[in-house]
Amino acid sequence: MKTQFLTLTLIVFCASAQAQTKDSISRNWRIFEASVSFGMTNRLDQELSKNDFQRYHPTSTIIENIPANFNNKNPFLKGFQMLPSSTLALNLGIKKKGKPAIFRLGVLYQGMGPFGTFYSHSGSTGAYDTLTSSATGQTFYADTTRYETYMMDIRNENLGLDAAVTYSTNYNRLNFFAGIGLNALFSINSRTFIGHTIERTYGQENSMISLQIEGEVFKNKSAFSTSIYIPIGLDFTLGKKRPLLAKTSLHAEFRPALYMQQMPDSKFRSSVSRTALFGLKYSI
Repeated sequence: MKTQFLTLTLIVFCASAQAQTKDSISRNWRIFEASVSFGMTNRLDQELSKNDFQRYHPTSTIIENIPANFNNKNPFLKGFQMLPSSTLALNLGIKKKGKPAIFRLGVLYQGMGPFGTFYSHSGSTGAYDTLTSSATGQTFYADTTRYETYMMDIRNENLGLDAAVTYSTNYNRLNFFAGIGLNALFSINSRTFIGHTIERTYGQENSMISLQIEGEVFKNKSAFSTSIYIPIGLDFTLGKKRPLLAKTSLHAEFRPALYMQQMPDSKFRSSVSRTALFGLKYSI
């Protein structure tokens, strides 16, 4: 009987403590804001070799036939090419009573965009035909120019969670904020695109053109990516007098980030990215 009484007392105590804890949390924490933002994420190009793509997709016939002298090269954008993808962010801001920090938690979607590429291009010129003038007997040479290009890239569509801690000024209408954030994403639609083109031009004025195109598409398994970023931005309140406008603001945010992306062979590559978002924020 004594044991049953002690057990019942313990259950009542735990239930009471849980209720008090929930009540304390509800008093001290509240949803402070909600926001929706659209924008663009640009990642620094991850230059991959043909051996990388061949390791990812050993059944590709295009990669198998790439000549040994074709290497990844882009003389104009090498090392500086930023690859874009559309971005959508939905966030709720939670704030503790009497504390300046705002804890954001939400969902992040990134549209399909490339993050790993291979590009190789070569050109050569040779004799195509010899023409002799019937009037003067002069000989003219008609050349042919051959351009061959290999293009490969991996593209992901990503969905996941986004979390951040931000601090904001408290001015009348225009406020600035900054903080630190982290997101974790999984690809929901990953593809590898492989293309090969051969273009030939003939004649003195290059008036004749022959074009040969072939391509392959491979589906990749779901991949994980994560970013550590610094949210920097501003909010501009739309109005003062009307309650709805006084609680609604234009939201602009810039996110420089260090990110890691899982490749088709499960290895990770790190690089940098930048995200620009624009939208609306509503204070609750």
